[in-house]
Amino acid sequence: MEADLEQAEEFARQAQATFRKTPVYPVLSVCLWPLLAISLHKNQLDQAAEHAEILIHPGQHRNPETLEAELRSAIDLYKGGERDQSKGRFETAVQWPWNTDYF
Repeated sequence: MEADLEQAEEFARQAQATFRKTPVYPVLSVCLWPLLAISLHKNQLDQAAEHAEILIHPGQHRNPETLEAELRSAIDLYKGGERDQSKGRFETAVQWPWNTDYF
């Protein structure tokens, strides 16, 4: 499973690098959601917060308000030093799209 995660992370990073070459690419979420989930799996909350901040950026595809609020809360908790609570919020945010058929 770890090899699959490493490969998925590499593919998502390649996609992100390609998309960033485009002046405006409002759906970076296609690579950021997997990167956010993988960052959480690896307990890399700094990277998770970076990915989440891009996901909620006004130039990106708008997420449902509930999901965006969950991501904002996770980011705020992380920035406030509340790592455990932040990780829980990020995990909730990552599961939200599947639990609600958003994806």
